[in-house]
Amino acid sequence: MSDLSTSPDYIGWKLVIFTAVFIPLQTIAVLLRFYARRFVVGTKYTLEDALVLLSLVLQIILSSVGVATVPQAGVGYHVDYLKVHDPAKLFAWFKYLLAITVIYAFASVIPKLAILVLYHHVFATRKFRIMSWALAAFLVGQIVCNTIVLLAACRPFEANYNPIVPGATCINRELFFTWATLPNIVTDIIMLALPLPVVWGLHNTLRIKLGLTFTFLVGSSGLITSILRFQTFLHTDLFKDTTWDAVELIFWTLVEPGSYLISACLLSYRPLLERFTLLCPLGPRRGGHGRSQSTGYRTGRSGADGTGALPLTNRSTHTKGFKELDDDEAGSIDTSTLAFASHGNGVRHPRSGLITVTTDIENQWSER
Repeated sequence: MSDLSTSPDYIGWKLVIFTAVFIPLQTIAVLLRFYARRFVVGTKYTLEDALVLLSLVLQIILSSVGVATVPQAGVGYHVDYLKVHDPAKLFAWFKYLLAITVIYAFASVIPKLAILVLYHHVFATRKFRIMSWALAAFLVGQIVCNTIVLLAACRPFEANYNPIVPGATCINRELFFTWATLPNIVTDIIMLALPLPVVWGLHNTLRIKLGLTFTFLVGSSGLITSILRFQTFLHTDLFKDTTWDAVELIFWTLVEPGSYLISACLLSYRPLLERFTLLCPLGPRRGGHGRSQSTGYRTGRSGADGTGALPLTNRSTHTKGFKELDDDEAGSIDTSTLAFASHGNGVRHPRSGLITVTTDIENQWSER
């Protein structure tokens, strides 16, 4: 095994190249989202949009700090090599490490809040909104707690970036960096599961339910990167060969919140897919106003409230007995966002004498 103090091995370029690709990708994702909402659907900007934009800004800052560690803090070199050839960069690295962890505490949560705001607009049930508000409060509390712990991890404060300060005491920061990711995984799972009972409780076709489920699965794709980041931190000793291992650790620290941001954007792309007549999970290929002859669905650009909802209406006729469902049984969903509104008119069937009920089931995906 070679002496790492004399080995000029360098892998910092991997982090630079990744960031050069990932930041434009996120920027394009956000621009497409705003284009779909503003110019395709014509909706006004909301809190959800502000949170997405803030997430992009945080990602750019986090990525910039991560890339700066390569030339400024020796990230990509073995720590033993830096101790001999440029020890000052080790002190710089610990300063950058503190900055990265604090920014990450915000960047990993803000996109989730944007998704929860979307959920709040879509689902009108009181129980669902209480749960989404509770989860949002937990996420905000997570930001506050993580920031406080990170800034108070060492006494005196200088010990955060200067390990030779006499009389300094610090918490086990490596343990904190590893297990602080676990709440992200838990909240990801909750956010994935939260809308599914409502979706599958709807009185609608299996195809529509599967399409909605797929949409929310796409919005929770950050769960995978969160698990991978946790696994990487769990099997890596951050403070052993810190500047060398930091390349992979920073990589996952950028990927996880970036995946959340892209997921938040993907949930708003359906109007854009409609514009380019691509196959969407919520309906067949179609465009503009009209009725699909093969499926019996019709589409339009604006929803019932004029906010740019994309309605998908299924008109069906029943000749059997029926009963009226209450709101809880039918699944209450805000008709201005994701609406399943039923309107029926009863007429006597000319042959059988039964009541024929024509029901319009209107499914709207709103981009508020």
